[in-house]
Amino acid sequence: MADDGERPPPSPQNDYVIIHEIYDNDSASEYFESELEQALETCIRTIIIEPSKLGDETARWITVGNCLHKTSVLCGLGCLVTGITWPDKGLVYFPLGFCSIVCAGVYTVSWQFDPCCKYQVEYNSHRLQRLPLHNLTSSSPVVLVRKDDTLTTFVDDKLMIKFICRPPPSPQNDYVIIHEIYDNDSASEYFESELEQALETCIRTIIIEPSKLGDETARWITVGNCLHKTSVLCGLGCLVTGITWPDKGLVYFPLGFCSIVCAGVYTVSWQFDPCCKYQVEYNSHRLQRLPLHNLTSSSPVVLVRKDDTRRKILHNLLAGLSTAYCAWRFYDWYFE
Repeated sequence: MADDGERPPPSPQNDYVIIHEIYDNDSASEYFESELEQALETCIRTIIIEPSKLGDETARWITVGNCLHKTSVLCGLGCLVTGITWPDKGLVYFPLGFCSIVCAGVYTVSWQFDPCCKYQVEYNSHRLQRLPLHNLTSSSPVVLVRKDDTLTTFVDDKLMIKFICRPPPSPQNDYVIIHEIYDNDSASEYFESELEQALETCIRTIIIEPSKLGDETARWITVGNCLHKTSVLCGLGCLVTGITWPDKGLVYFPLGFCSIVCAGVYTVSWQFDPCCKYQVEYNSHRLQRLPLHNLTSSSPVVLVRKDDTRRKILHNLLAGLSTAYCAWRFYDWYFE
């Protein structure tokens, strides 16, 4: 353990910690809080909180912090857009600017230096299935996942790999194969653990032999791609239709709404999932270069790591522009 500063990140075999709900003395609650505090400071990637009271309090604390952060961002953006578009509407953008700075100040004082701010509550059922939750006595534990809160999706992917991910694999370890070997009852959980480790280690090519795991991963990536493309096409359609036919509100308003909804769903469930940095490889010419002939499965799923920075910027930008345009047209029609 380090003597000063933040303790080193946990090793892969200590990738999660479970705070069990065992009341063996009168100070059990204090012991739960001490365990949670130690896990937060040790930078454990996943924390499973079984005690319901502690879990609910932690989840509420994180939710309030997220609310302050988002309110500060949205009010600040609204202040800038309104001030630039309608500089004479001071009664609109002055309160927005004040609200933004107040929320940012409260967040900075109470949340920014709290280790809790580096964690988010995990609601994604696909990722929750990879954790050993079936062994717990609690039916609804709170799961915290460590997230990076300093870099945004506009940072270059290479910098994110350098500062967030483990070091990229060496050329001789440029791919990993998840073999389909059922040597015990927990083989499926072992396959998922291997896949998760390969994703987080930024392996360039992942070959998934187990058919069930491969199909689930391919479907998850396909749905994310569908949301991304829908957001881009609807946002582009909204802007083109609105600029070309500004009186066709019944056409571009639904397109703008669909774009921002798809972008929001993608941001919540896919954007921070390491799976979103991979695509399923279908190119037969490239597949021939991989050692697929040594596998027992006739149809393995091959994932290839891609740089997704530009596509995230694209759909977030189009969704934001289409929403801003629809809001401006709505204001222009009903308040002018």
